[in-house]
Amino acid sequence: MRCRAPPLYDDTGAYRTDGMIRRNASILTVLLALVLLQVALYQPSEPFFYNDETRHVMTGVFFKDLLYDHPVTHVRQYAIDYYLKYPALGILVWPPLFYVTEGVAMSVFGTSMVVSRVLIGLFALFACVYLFLLSRRVVGPNRAALVVLAFGTTQLIFKYSHFVMLEMPMLALALGATYHFVLYLEQERRRDLFWWGLLAAASALTRFDVIYLLVLFPLLGALYRKWDILRKKEVWITMVAALCLVAPAYIVTATSVGWLHAREVTETMDAGDPALLSWARLFYYPAGLPYNLSWFFVIAAVVGAISAIARRDKSCLVFATIVAAVYVTFTPIAEMRERHVIYWVPALAFFAAEGVYHAAQLLRWRLAVGILAGAVFGGAFAQAAPQLRTYLVGYTAAAQYVQSHTANPPLCLYIGSLNGNFIYQMRRADPARRIWTLRGEKLADALPRKEGSTQPDPDKLLQAIKDYSPTFILVEHTSDPAFLAPSAWLAKLIEDHPERFRVEREFPMFSNSWQFAGGRILVYRNLTPNPSASGDVKLNIRLLRQTVRGRLP
Repeated sequence: MRCRAPPLYDDTGAYRTDGMIRRNASILTVLLALVLLQVALYQPSEPFFYNDETRHVMTGVFFKDLLYDHPVTHVRQYAIDYYLKYPALGILVWPPLFYVTEGVAMSVFGTSMVVSRVLIGLFALFACVYLFLLSRRVVGPNRAALVVLAFGTTQLIFKYSHFVMLEMPMLALALGATYHFVLYLEQERRRDLFWWGLLAAASALTRFDVIYLLVLFPLLGALYRKWDILRKKEVWITMVAALCLVAPAYIVTATSVGWLHAREVTETMDAGDPALLSWARLFYYPAGLPYNLSWFFVIAAVVGAISAIARRDKSCLVFATIVAAVYVTFTPIAEMRERHVIYWVPALAFFAAEGVYHAAQLLRWRLAVGILAGAVFGGAFAQAAPQLRTYLVGYTAAAQYVQSHTANPPLCLYIGSLNGNFIYQMRRADPARRIWTLRGEKLADALPRKEGSTQPDPDKLLQAIKDYSPTFILVEHTSDPAFLAPSAWLAKLIEDHPERFRVEREFPMFSNSWQFAGGRILVYRNLTPNPSASGDVKLNIRLLRQTVRGRLP
């Protein structure tokens, strides 16, 4: 399992710099190619992916504003007031590290989704570098570069390097933690222990999927038979320090929205998810590999695994352990999503690259590796590229119209599922942060219901709209019934009262996704403004299971 490649450190433990560029020319070429592919396939878009993307972007804006306003003595109340004005944040739902980083970047480069997407791209580059370092330990720099090429051309990796989601930052940090932990097991240098603890803590503060590392690290310890490290004081100091970094955020999350995360782990939320105790669940993630990574990639990975077994190559066991840890961790969790298994792609990429390399060796042809790699990873990339061209625009124009035509009260009402996109665009269009946005379903949640009914009385909702007196009511229409369903009854209520609400403008959505193509945002003007409109804003936050209040300026 130890390094068979040329030594990277001299006898004193210092890194060897002689011929560094020559030794790493292959990885530099691969990284440049992947960056150019990402740039070439870049598609301008507004946030929409999985709808989570809208929260990830808007929460970064929140931290940017938090840093600017620095409400040191009243951070909690500041967050509540901010949510009342912009009710589309991911605070507490996800750990805060990426959002803080995003906020800092936006403070320097401006409030823009482009900043967030570049940040995701940098994390993807970070992941590639650490995968190269992890692979180079056992196969040398050229074959390690082939591993990175396999990794970077898959649909799952290319897609999550393109959209503003937390999986790529989490994967990059987890790969870094894994690499330094393996080095510590092999060489027991304190600097690796330090970076292991820091990157593991950073992973935990990025996404809760970090749980797989709690399975992986003990398995790696068993693989190396290094249980004696638990007797070292420095190891315990590192683990306690990492825990102290993570604990405050996790305690706050557990005490506020812990019920939601417990539900995701124990209850299947989609009708299509396999039952907790079923054969279908055992094969769910492996069966999805051809879609997520392509058949080209899967066949190459199988060839690589069989080759390693036939050669009794123990150097591959670290990567096999990563696959096992990810599978064991996520298969029993009730919520099943393709993005959970992004964490085993680096290990599978190692086997795919090895499959290509050893198959080419059998051909005994100098150009065989390049040709096979081009065919296999080019085929995988051909499946990935269309995913990156998905885009959605249209909300920016609607937000700009509302901003320029709203006087008093500084309030609008939005009805639709991609409310986070509109709220983000509203914040960008309104740098003075003057206009508040109410969400239709949250307005309805704050109203009493009759026993056995899931919806409030329509007359009460109309009265609530009159009490708040928004200048505009925006209603979202998309082609996807799943997006329309939660707010369809609210949209119909507005539509059924032309005497109170008149369509003033219509903004089309432009997208190459069937969910949004042909969609539109209708801007209704409130025809019965209320001179004595309520200045109090009240929202029911389902995640916190409580109602919060604020007051319009």
